[in-house]
Amino acid sequence: LRGHPVVLAMIYLNCPDVCPLIAENMQRIEVDLPKKRTSSGVRFALFSFDSARDSAERLKAYASARGLDPQHWTLYRSSDMAARELAAALDLTFRRADDGNFDHSVAILLLDADGVVVYRQIGLKQDTQEFVSRLKAMELGQ
Repeated sequence: LRGHPVVLAMIYLNCPDVCPLIAENMQRIEVDLPKKRTSSGVRFALFSFDSARDSAERLKAYASARGLDPQHWTLYRSSDMAARELAAALDLTFRRADDGNFDHSVAILLLDADGVVVYRQIGLKQDTQEFVSRLKAMELGQ
């Protein structure tokens, strides 16, 4: 993803409530960007932290069902250790609950072209205006 601004979140596909809203919020960010912005290089990335259940096939089906454009969106899975390392690097948390689901951070991050977090949107159903403004400013070098 290096070399592009990235809108990123960590989720798991069996999530009954929060993760679908995170993905929906990211899609609103994409829709609110001028079309030339997304075509010029903004990438969207969802990283699963449920390696046991979120197979590559499930991620692909999820992306297709949500209409995520593969030119701009990538869904990732990894080992548990790699997911924990990524979460730690991004200052996010997750832990498996007794029922097999996860308690986790609810955040969408904006990374610059070097992978540095430059903005965090915390919570659900947030207005995308601030996020889009930050992306526009980043692309203008402000």
